[in-house]
Amino acid sequence: MNIALSGGYFNYPLEEQLRYFQSMPEYLLYDGLKVNNQVHVYGTESYLFNRFDIYHCHHLSRTLQFQAVIKRNPLIVTLHNPFIASGFKPKLNFRLRYALRHADKVVALSETERQHLISDYNLDSEKIVVIPNGLKLELYTKPTVLLSRKKLGIPKDYKMILTVGQLLPYKNINMLIEAFKKIRLRESKTVLVIKTHTQNITDTCEEGVYIVGGKMTQQELTDLYYSCDLYIQPSLAEALCTCITEAMLCNRALIATNVGGTSTQIINNQTGLLIQPTLQDFEDTINSLLSNPSLRNTLGDNAKEYASKMFNQNQMIQEHIKLYGTSI
Repeated sequence: MNIALSGGYFNYPLEEQLRYFQSMPEYLLYDGLKVNNQVHVYGTESYLFNRFDIYHCHHLSRTLQFQAVIKRNPLIVTLHNPFIASGFKPKLNFRLRYALRHADKVVALSETERQHLISDYNLDSEKIVVIPNGLKLELYTKPTVLLSRKKLGIPKDYKMILTVGQLLPYKNINMLIEAFKKIRLRESKTVLVIKTHTQNITDTCEEGVYIVGGKMTQQELTDLYYSCDLYIQPSLAEALCTCITEAMLCNRALIATNVGGTSTQIINNQTGLLIQPTLQDFEDTINSLLSNPSLRNTLGDNAKEYASKMFNQNQMIQEHIKLYGTSI
């Protein structure tokens, strides 16, 4: 097949793409499809009149709007929008609503997102296909030597809580910090590590909180996941959080708020713990897991096994090839 992919990943220079963004869904789709197909990649503001067998747009972009208007190719869109998937009903302008109506297929990352697209945006249920994002499993092999704690100066006998995400309000990091401050009153040998892309973040620091800004290679990020005792995703909205899947593939026990497609990833009490986004839920659930290493090990083992089967790159590629074949 002759396939065009557009997405935010392809806005970055090639060197940065390969060094820092190997977990981006559009990259992993390109990486798998290019083996047996002719794949062309474009950023989110490309305007093309070329003809392809399939044009697959990631994110609600100008490229999507343009392709929906000229309609020279079968058009598929994956939104990756946490607010749509979590039922916040964000208002879309006329051009984006037009694009969604005129796309041949819409890929939802979870059944939850699919239901919101039907009920909140009146999309035809027949045009929505659920395909979860998948990751390349070999990128999440445990390093022989873990370096993250040493780099951050965290003692080996301290329990390390990790969260990864942007410092945006919907990521709910402030509530996690407030819960952590209470937890640390009981267990002083506990630290919270917040990994974010943001550089200017020193104002958010609290005692026992390590804020790691800037870009990491995938190897460095994998090391960071394996270095923690417990992973937390405190968000108020998610589509299908890549960081959750990464933590699962790194054998980590997880706690996450039950929003968007998170319940697709975390089967409560089996592959992690789902909670409501309240301060009390954070505090109680984190305390219970920190004091129970046996349960953490069990949840981590289950999480890795489940994620390896359900959220791998090969499965994602095969589902997309099947979708493309029915859309031509």
